[in-house]
Amino acid sequence: MYFMKFLIKFQLSIEHGNKVAQDPNTMNKLDEFMNKMKVEYSYFLLEDGKRTGVFIVNIDNTDMIPSFTEPILQEFNANVDIYPIMGYQELKKGYSILG
Repeated sequence: MYFMKFLIKFQLSIEHGNKVAQDPNTMNKLDEFMNKMKVEYSYFLLEDGKRTGVFIVNIDNTDMIPSFTEPILQEFNANVDIYPIMGYQELKKGYSILG
């Protein structure tokens, strides 16, 4: 089975981010999601003053995308972007096909 790597970026509004930060269950919810989705890497940052997270995940079929994005949309009321990504070796292989 071939997996594609995706970068999932999510950003909470300032108001909702404040609520999430004060919820004592937030870290448990995040742990549960990350374990269930087998998040390979996770990073958290501020972007434009808003709480932002980035996950790197493997997805083997595009019909699985909602199972990764919907929990973030619904549980954290976040804006979500998802991008297919590749490593350097994959980039080299892709360019070698061009000739």
